[in-house]
Amino acid sequence: MVHLALVAFERFAQTDLTSWHNYDSSAGMLIIAIRVLLFAYFIQGIVKTYSEVQMRVKEFIIRFGVLGTVYFLVFPILVLVTCIVDEHYRHKVVTIGTQVF
Repeated sequence: MVHLALVAFERFAQTDLTSWHNYDSSAGMLIIAIRVLLFAYFIQGIVKTYSEVQMRVKEFIIRFGVLGTVYFLVFPILVLVTCIVDEHYRHKVVTIGTQVF
């Protein structure tokens, strides 16, 4: 719900002239910050679960943790990469990156 509210706010507050992609605004940065905070919460849960499970389940927990890390961090890293990409290509990088990952 928070994500939906932030996206709606961003659409109404933003014009095409103010940013190069959808996450180049305060609402977009807040969405990324929330995603990073959710990643921290996920890692905390993975570490706690890993310490409490039997040995045969630990391999699954490690794989699940790696896949979860990719899920939570690929998008913030993608948005950071757009800072070094030429301004004219930023929208394309974010659009293609979100569809691939």
